[in-house]
Amino acid sequence: MNQAQYRRFPGYNSAIFNFVVDTDGSGAELAGIRWFEMRQDNDGDPWTIYQEGTYISPYNNKHAFSGSMVMDGQGNIGMGYTTVSSAEKIAIYFTGRYASDPLGQMTVDETLIAQSLSNNSSNRLADYVQISVDPANDKTFWHIAEYFINNQRTDVVGVFQIASNYAQDMGAVSIDEPVDGALSETEPITITIFNYGEDEQINIPVSYQVGGGEVVTEIVPGPLATGTAMQYTFNTTANLGLVGSTYTIKSFTNLAGDEFRSNDTITKSVLHLFPDDIGVTGIISPLSGSGLTSEEDITVSLSNFGTADQTNFEVSYQLNDVLVTEQVPGPLTTDSPINFTFSQKGDMMALGTYQLSAYTSLPGDAFIENDTTKVEIINTLCQPQSNCHTGTGIFLFQLGTIDTATDCSPKGYGDYTELSTELENNSINELTIATYYGSQYIKVWIDLNDNFVFEMDEVVVDNFEIAPGMTNGYYVETMSLTIPDGVNLGEHILRAKTNLNGPVPEDACNATSYGETEDYKVNLVLHIGVETTPFNNADMVIKTVGNNVFDISLETATTNETLIINLHNVFGQKLVENRVNNVNGKYQYRLDLSYAKPGAYIVRLGSPQAGKVKRIMVR
Repeated sequence: MNQAQYRRFPGYNSAIFNFVVDTDGSGAELAGIRWFEMRQDNDGDPWTIYQEGTYISPYNNKHAFSGSMVMDGQGNIGMGYTTVSSAEKIAIYFTGRYASDPLGQMTVDETLIAQSLSNNSSNRLADYVQISVDPANDKTFWHIAEYFINNQRTDVVGVFQIASNYAQDMGAVSIDEPVDGALSETEPITITIFNYGEDEQINIPVSYQVGGGEVVTEIVPGPLATGTAMQYTFNTTANLGLVGSTYTIKSFTNLAGDEFRSNDTITKSVLHLFPDDIGVTGIISPLSGSGLTSEEDITVSLSNFGTADQTNFEVSYQLNDVLVTEQVPGPLTTDSPINFTFSQKGDMMALGTYQLSAYTSLPGDAFIENDTTKVEIINTLCQPQSNCHTGTGIFLFQLGTIDTATDCSPKGYGDYTELSTELENNSINELTIATYYGSQYIKVWIDLNDNFVFEMDEVVVDNFEIAPGMTNGYYVETMSLTIPDGVNLGEHILRAKTNLNGPVPEDACNATSYGETEDYKVNLVLHIGVETTPFNNADMVIKTVGNNVFDISLETATTNETLIINLHNVFGQKLVENRVNNVNGKYQYRLDLSYAKPGAYIVRLGSPQAGKVKRIMVR
């Protein structure tokens, strides 16, 4: 907590202080400043909380911390503070509030004092900050803090003031009424004015103007004390009666002898809303990720942009080529969005990309451009998270022809499926792993049935412990990776997963505190001698010819036997099986999947002993 500041005023004593808090309610963090003003009526009386608030930097998702607060002679509060984010270097800002502002709010806009040009090279920051009020005028705030220039810690002093330097200074600070809604031809105009000056004011001229129309001027009788605000409603109303129109309202003060005109005027735009105007403003669920099912809830957010309450209206969603329409009982009222979950669920079990849109269908909807929302949802393999920044991860992976050094992957998951090696059926292979921390267990799966789930009977390395009992260091271990006899040949995904100080979870999708998960590919072949492997140097080529029709070809001079082409879905179900003859050294087959559901499928072309396997996507 920064130092408290104590001040005596006629009729009460005041103390203000602040400390940093995490303002993000999720697992993420966003620093903000929690602040309090305590008061006591007389010396020796109990202290009570007069006001409290939490200040969050209003721009660019910055951390705000190391606040320093003080009051001026009028009771206005000035606060200097430090900010930083992943996108912005350390900076010093100020904010504040007038004594007459709503309690618990810092109303002065965030204003820059100094911006660092280099980063902090140490883990110490902002332990020397202080703000004071200038005794010469009891108005000016002086704030000292640290920032960084040319990689050097540098002091910076910011000077700012909230209270006015003028005796005569009035201004309009807000247009409170009207707001967007069902407006009329006789709409009241309500404004708030503020006395920035040192002198009390009476009989204050105020005006408003709609568009380029007539200027309406009236007198606020007052009195209005220094540093205080007052709300005023004009006796003359405004004609804002045209539905669908946007009106620009300008309001201003015109105090005789006003010494600072820049704060006199305020402008606001208001919209005369249509009665009937609703739309889908968001698709709440499902979200992209792993493990999506054939029974996904489709939940949308609905908003009423109009002025009339709506009941029993239609809302629809379209998931790829599937259209579902249901009725929403409501009521859907203005400024009160509701979420609606369709009773018919969406099928997103197959891995791949789904186009999901949702829209409302209200008879007489005045503005259909805001009816629809669209999202793209991707069902992927699970990507478990863990922390590998301490060296608890995979930093070298060698298997067959794969030989790659890797860094700690973002969030502990690395996708290296562009790397593949060929392994033989019924073989024992050497897997070499390097890491920077001992006492790590490693488990490896191969998705032999290509169902995108790593199952117990697909484990090929079972909790091998690297450098038992050791901590920091560099450890390289070689272990056996066994391919059983009779497995499905072709290309499959291999997952390697580590865990610190304990066995890797049976569920390959589980997150762990420390460790890493990496995915690769292996191509399993039947060993019949390198010289006689018929597809050793052949490549199966798949070309899309439109409307989910694929031309499949394989060219080889080492065999002319009739091959079998198979198509499986992600559940392992065989959908297609046909014979393919060799014509002039080439096997060709046209696969028509225009009838098939979108998602991933597995194509295998070969003999019972060997073949080529590839994945295709139906969209």
